[in-house]
Amino acid sequence: MVLCVSVSWKAKTAYLHHCHSLTVDDSTGVINCICWKNLLETEKPLPASTAPPGTSSSLNLVEQIRKLQELVRWKSRLEIGDVARVRGHLRIYRGQREIQGSAYYKVDDPVCDVQISRMLELPRLYREVYDQPFQIPQKVQRSVNML
Repeated sequence: MVLCVSVSWKAKTAYLHHCHSLTVDDSTGVINCICWKNLLETEKPLPASTAPPGTSSSLNLVEQIRKLQELVRWKSRLEIGDVARVRGHLRIYRGQREIQGSAYYKVDDPVCDVQISRMLELPRLYREVYDQPFQIPQKVQRSVNML
């Protein structure tokens, strides 16, 4: 999971899928992030209530689902400069590294405590991960030596 700032954002639709293309900066660099959403899943109508129509429990449940859907839409609508969290894995596409995102959402951080926490974490990450020389895992090295 990456905490980042949105640098650019665009949405496209292709083959019943909605593509969100983000360019994000996590203070170690800028990288493109692609998130695909199935339009059939995101545009599902609300499920029918099992309670009799007009009862308070059926209205309450439907209203809660609508509020949740609206919150998801609001959290996934990014603008340039918004702080976001992106979950996914790295891949190479057309010779460029990018994040194949499985989820992203806007971080509500009015006093910047999430960003400050991330900045305090970065020196440790550089010492323990980024500044370490790359070492090929033993299993991969053995399989290469066998060839």
